[in-house]
Amino acid sequence: MGFQFLINILIMLLWASLQQSYHSSDLLIGFVIGAIIVYFLRGALNQTFYMKKSMGTH
Repeated sequence: MGFQFLINILIMLLWASLQQSYHSSDLLIGFVIGAIIVYFLRGALNQTFYMKKSMGTH
């Protein structure tokens, strides 16, 4: 779970660094993009999606 979160944060920061200007919305968009990427990579990571518990699904 912690590894997935770390990947998500790194993708968020990468996305924000690729933007021409820094805004909090860039961080939010990067976080969402990172979450989507981690969601699709969860099988390769052999883990359940780390937001599964916080989203209320079992």
